[in-house]
Amino acid sequence: MNTALLHNMSVSPRTQVSADILPLGDAIVRFDLAAIASALAEPSIWHTATAIAEGDPRALEDSADADSLAALTCCLDQAWQECGLQGAVHVYPWSTASTVAGEKQLTVLRATDPALVINVLARSRSQLLLPSMPLALESRFLTRELATDDPRLARLVSRTSIEEVVAQ
Repeated sequence: MNTALLHNMSVSPRTQVSADILPLGDAIVRFDLAAIASALAEPSIWHTATAIAEGDPRALEDSADADSLAALTCCLDQAWQECGLQGAVHVYPWSTASTVAGEKQLTVLRATDPALVINVLARSRSQLLLPSMPLALESRFLTRELATDDPRLARLVSRTSIEEVVAQ
């Protein structure tokens, strides 16, 4: 993937520096709310997160009472423990302009399991996903689009539900 604009302190400002990241596996997995919006809108345990489904997590923060937010947090924590993920995972900001370096055939998958997507978005900090990180159900975390090439998450996503986006 090409990274966003980086600044090299030894050259003049606004000099674009790019770096290619070679993927570890043969798939890249994306996590974003758009992929789960319809699932969150259906009547289910996710009814407390309908504001997220509409793409406005601030509405959830503002209007959710303590009981519904606690129920959502409990459900997410339980689903996260069932994943059994061990160790840190490197996640990258995703944009439609992202490209993948190398000649390897890659598949870009989009995670569609609501619990997994929200857990990954809400537990990732500074391009690092730590399984023990507490949930951050705030708009600045939930509105991100993240991706990873970590084979552990790719396997986990393939066991739950996926949508193939692009084959490069």
